Order: sequence, then C-alpha cells, then structure tokens
Amino acid sequence: MSVKNLEQMLADSAKQHHHLCPRQVLGVRMGILAGKILLLNLPQTDKRLVTIVESDGCMVDGVSAATKCTVGHRTLRVEDEGKIAATFVDTVTKRAIRIAPRDGIRRVAQEYASTDCSRWEAQLKGYQCMPDDDLFIVKDVELMFSLEKLISRKEKKAICQRCEEEINNEREVMSGETVLCRSCAGQGYYRLPTQSGENKTLHKVVTMSDSRITGAILAGGKSQRMGKDKGLLTINGTTFIEHLARGLQSVFDDVMIISDHGDWYRFLGLPMHPDLLKDCGPLGGIHSALVNAGRGSIFVLPCDMPLIEPDIIRYIVSCASPRFDVSVASFQNRVIPLLGIYRRSCLENLERVLQHGEFRVQAVLGTWKTELVRLDDTPFLGLESQLSNVNTQQQRENLSGSQSFLSS
Repeated sequence: MSVKNLEQMLADSAKQHHHLCPRQVLGVRMGILAGKILLLNLPQTDKRLVTIVESDGCMVDGVSAATKCTVGHRTLRVEDEGKIAATFVDTVTKRAIRIAPRDGIRRVAQEYASTDCSRWEAQLKGYQCMPDDDLFIVKDVELMFSLEKLISRKEKKAICQRCEEEINNEREVMSGETVLCRSCAGQGYYRLPTQSGENKTLHKVVTMSDSRITGAILAGGKSQRMGKDKGLLTINGTTFIEHLARGLQSVFDDVMIISDHGDWYRFLGLPMHPDLLKDCGPLGGIHSALVNAGRGSIFVLPCDMPLIEPDIIRYIVSCASPRFDVSVASFQNRVIPLLGIYRRSCLENLERVLQHGEFRVQAVLGTWKTELVRLDDTPFLGLESQLSNVNTQQQRENLSGSQSFLSS
C-alpha cells in the first residue's frame, strides 16, 4: 500500500466530509484493498468498478475517495444494513468481493498508537497502519440480483402507464403487458394518501384493479405430516398465524381466518369461518372465503408460509389485472396457487367442480382465466425461503433463527 496514496485519499475524504474520522479511514482502506485484490487501478477513471456499501455513514465517503465510485456515476449503491462493510464488483470479470472489519479491531488499534491517545485517536491512527489481514475479512460473494439490471442501459426510458411519469435506466416493472414504475407496482418507498387527505390508510393497498379485497388465511389443513396444527407453531416467539394476520392487516382493511377450528384462533380477534363444503382441501377454504367476502375478491395465503413479507403481497395486488378470474404468484417456473387473488367470478365454477369431486387446486386453475404474477425478476430478497411451506418437523427446525419478514 502506498503511504502517499493513502494520505491523499484520506485528505480527499476529509475534504468531502469536512473532517477525518476512523470510519472514513476504514472506507479508504477497504477501497484500496479492493483495488489490489481485483487488480484494478484505483481511483478509477471509468465505471468498471461498482461498489455496494452497507451503511450510509462516514465510511461511504472514504470508499468513494478511494475508488471514485459515486451515486451520480451510478457506480455507488447503498443497501443500508447498518454495517461497516462493502461489496466491490468488477463489472468486466463479474467477480464480487465483500470486505468487512474484523471483530476486535478497536482494541488492536490501541497497539499502534501511543499510550496517551484517546480511544478515538488510537482508532484514527491505528486503522491507517494496521496490516490488511489484521484489519479486514475478505470474502468472495455472489450477488442476489442481476448485475446487468443493476447497471442497465444508458438512456433507456419508459413511461408508467398508471402515473404517466418517466422511468429511466430500465427500472420499470412489467405486469403482463402493462409498464409500471416501482411505486405503482407496490415496490416504492412511499405511498400517496387518499384523496380525502386522510393518512390513516397510507400503509394500505389502494389498488386500481380490485375495488375491495379481503385477506384470507387458510388454516383448515389436517397437518398430518406435522403432527400438530401448523398455524399455532411459533417462530421467534410468535405463532405462524399471528405473523400472517399481522402482515395481511398491514395490507388489507379486512382479514378473515378460514378454519373448522375457529376456537383455536379466537385470540386473534378476527372473523372465523369454517369450510362450507367439508373435506375439499384448500379449494374448500377458497370457496368459503369467497362466499363470506360478499361481492369482493379475496387474497389467499396458507397458514404454513410464515416468512412471506407484506411487500410481496402488495406487489401481487398492484400487478394483478381484474380481467382475470385468478391472479396468483409464480417463481422459478412454479405456480404458487395459494398466494394470490381469487375473484367473485370463480365462485360458480368452483362450486361445480367441488361437487364433482375435483379437489386439486392446480387442476382447477386451468378452468379459470388465470394470470401468473412472476416474482423472479423482483428485488425481494430471500424469495425461496419466503415462498416455502412448512409441512414437516424438519422444515420447521430449519426456520430456527430465521427472522420473519412480516412486520406491521
């Protein structure tokens, strides 16, 4: 490492940040180390290196000073994990490395400073001269999204067919043949208040395609493989069904539980409805939910999918078209029939097929006008886990330590 280069980069960082602090030093050192490992000449004069930082604090200015990756050049991205860490991606070789400080470096930094230094001063000085191996952990990583989509094509533009605003850099979302911006597709960071000016429904879905949707949790399964009721299993101290109910209530004004064991879930304080046609499996639950929803549609969710996050539900609702009887999710060429919207138009045919003894959801989907909402190209993380059903004790144990994505 060139001392001259380090000093100049620290000066550049301090100029941008208006002072120099230990985390800026870490950011500069991370950038220098990334250049050495990826064999890149930094600071760069092109856009070959893309950096993803995991904090929006002081470290970022240090990383930028060392690499010349910036937001304006679209080579610096913030994925705020609250961590002093960054991933450096060579867009030519496609190699990605993540660099993070080792545990205990604050203590080790004291060994590189005089005894009369404060802890802050010791870190400021120690981080500048500690060997890379003592300072950082470096790991090769794989990105969870398409690098090509991150970079996108310059000057590519589209118009959202709902809000009619321009979308740059291939950030549009396709719902069938409809072009949407991320906000109109339910992926945005904001939501407009209702026209009345009341903000109480700001967190609810206001969909342009379905006038009223009721969330419906199907909890009528016999749980034969699990050996106990799945809705009452817990994750992080909370039952599956509480996680799901809380998530649906953050999206829809009305939520119901479909179960022949309503007393088990009475503590939720939600409407309980039994299957009207017994022993018909999930289709019987969908039938009961549609009947009890009146004229509206239902959004179906099984009680054994506890990691599903509300933003995925919002996305499906925003992309769904009322021209279809059913709008359900698909992922990796797999249809997920119990994650999506069933409309009132399904009811007559559903009663007919159930009376004829057809209880397979996949088979009945083919008798309706069905829309598949693809989740493959969405930015949601951990989709494979979120879309997994918990049917066995082993699958439940695999959830140990998992953080449910459902939150109010």
